[in-house]
Amino acid sequence: MDVNKIHDELNEKTSEIRRLQMELSRWEDADPNDSVKNLKRVIATLEKENDNLKVSFISKCYPCKQCAMYVTEFIMLLPCWVP
Repeated sequence: MDVNKIHDELNEKTSEIRRLQMELSRWEDADPNDSVKNLKRVIATLEKENDNLKVSFISKCYPCKQCAMYVTEFIMLLPCWVP
């Protein structure tokens, strides 16, 4: 194997190790509370989307607005209801 090729590979590996060390350091310095806040935000968004899907599903199944309103109120009380 050519010495230059080996030297190039060594430089590539050294650069990769440096990059991984910087990434690890960034992970270690990250605030765990940020992750919790992000997860709470995602959960809130998913819950809202779930509620919107319930309303959309009900309005398609019950064309009468009064019936849809009563059914919507009832189903929104069911946390595990999936359309």
